Amino acid sequence: MISVIVPLYKGGKYIPSIIENVYQMMKYLKSKKPTEEVELIFVNDYPEEVIDKITKKEMKITFLFHAANSGIHQARISGLEAAKGEYVLFLDQDDYVEEDFLYSQLEAIKNSDVVVSNGFRDFGNYKKKLYKYSFTRKLISIPFFYIYGTDMIFSPGQCLIKSNSIPVDWKNHVMKTSGCDDYFLWILMLNCNCQITTNFTANYYHRETQKNYSNSRDRMLASLEEMIEILRHFSYIEERSINILHKRLEIKKAQDKSRKELIKKLLQNPAICAAALLYKLCGYY
Repeated sequence: MISVIVPLYKGGKYIPSIIENVYQMMKYLKSKKPTEEVELIFVNDYPEEVIDKITKKEMKITFLFHAANSGIHQARISGLEAAKGEYVLFLDQDDYVEEDFLYSQLEAIKNSDVVVSNGFRDFGNYKKKLYKYSFTRKLISIPFFYIYGTDMIFSPGQCLIKSNSIPVDWKNHVMKTSGCDDYFLWILMLNCNCQITTNFTANYYHRETQKNYSNSRDRMLASLEEMIEILRHFSYIEERSINILHKRLEIKKAQDKSRKELIKKLLQNPAICAAALLYKLCGYY
């Protein structure tokens, strides 16, 4: 079984389209693999909104409700705790995927713990491909780039994940500031020797809106800072890695000060500078 988990925040309007999207994926998957099952779990993290429990007889749909706003990380964990699937897909409420997405991802994951698809950022009047060049798929599984560069995976919606590969520390240390919980997940998984593979079929779409958490620079910086502090609690995360992440945070903050300060920080950290340059040259999202 595959469990599709969708956190909702003022997201009631998205529910019908999500259900239809997941239903079409399930139909396609079962046409290729008749024994595979799919469940859809919504987690409402905005208690002030009344959510209609829409059902569809051909598919198992579960609605969970938080008593208070707890953030997207907790919403994903709540969904995970209720999930029955061997595999998990964490979709955002404004994501969209092609009908062959689950089948394509299931075929590609094989013995790996995570498979990352290619896709697009959908700005409405135009789309931007997440990974332009096929050779960049090799970099997605290398831990170095997550520490010196950035989060190499745009969104967990691109990823099919084996449920039992998700680290306990990710479940037990909930981030309060939304934004970097998926980055936190990949760093923990890579440090637990989990294997990330790629499926460069471009069948995932992330709709960009002003309400996307990833569009809030201040929130993302605060979330990154919180993630770094949490990582300090884990003995299997090297202190060197944490220090590099902290230097990257300082560089990001320097962007808000002056060009001179930014150049100074970059020159003081040539490895980070080189990783950032490679990231841009490779055409990442």
